Amino acid sequence: MQGRSYMLSVTLNAPQAAFADPAQALFAGRTLDDLLAPLHINFAFFGLKAHPTFPAHDVSKAPDAERHFATLRDHLNQLVLEAS
Repeated sequence: MQGRSYMLSVTLNAPQAAFADPAQALFAGRTLDDLLAPLHINFAFFGLKAHPTFPAHDVSKAPDAERHFATLRDHLNQLVLEAS
């Protein structure tokens, strides 16, 4: 699998502000990718390169599917531009 890449896309009910904030008790300053480290480490073991993770925050508390789809589209378009 050497030379391949991956992107994680995750849906969360936590707001973006809950991550990377030491004042937040649950995540204690950890970033989203810190919390996803076991997955990233597993993929790295197989030689895969990580692309930036795509998070959709507040999917239950403040649903806004159209905004998430637009943000995902932009995220994927950026990856395509970087690859070319």
